[in-house]
Amino acid sequence: MRSTETSINHRVQDIFNENKINDLKRFMTKRQQLNSCNMKLRYLHYIMHYSSILITTIAASYQEHPTDTFVKMIWVGLTMNILSSLIGSFEKMNKSVSNKLLSDIYKIKSNTYIDECEMIDSFRETSSTKSNNTDSNKKHQNNEKVVPV
Repeated sequence: MRSTETSINHRVQDIFNENKINDLKRFMTKRQQLNSCNMKLRYLHYIMHYSSILITTIAASYQEHPTDTFVKMIWVGLTMNILSSLIGSFEKMNKSVSNKLLSDIYKIKSNTYIDECEMIDSFRETSSTKSNNTDSNKKHQNNEKVVPV
C-alpha cells in the first residue's frame, strides 16, 4: 500500500514538473514574440508621432494663405498623432504583459511559481470555508435568546 502511494505521488509530481516546463517554454516564446512586436510598435509610434508634428507644423505655417489642402494636412497630422498615441498605448500594454511573463519565468526558476489552476483550487477552498463559517455563525445567532433589559 505504501509503495502505491509513493508511486502515485511521484507520478503526480512528474505531471506538475512537466506542466511547469511547458509553462516556461510557452512564457519564453510569448515573451520573445512580444519583444519583437514591441520593437516594431515603438519604431512605428515614433515615426508616426514625428511625422504628424512635421505635417501639422508645415500646414499651420501656411495660415496666411489658407487653402483646403492645408486644412486637410492639419487634420491628417492630428489623425496621425491620435494613431501614434494608440500605438504607444498598445506598446505599453505589451510591455506590462512581457514584464508579467518575466516575473513568472523568475518564479518558475526559483520554484515559487503557482499555476492558475492551483490558484483557482485554493480560491474555491477558501470561499467554501468562508461560506461554511458564515452558515455556522448564522446558526449560532439564531439560537441565541434575546434577554429584554
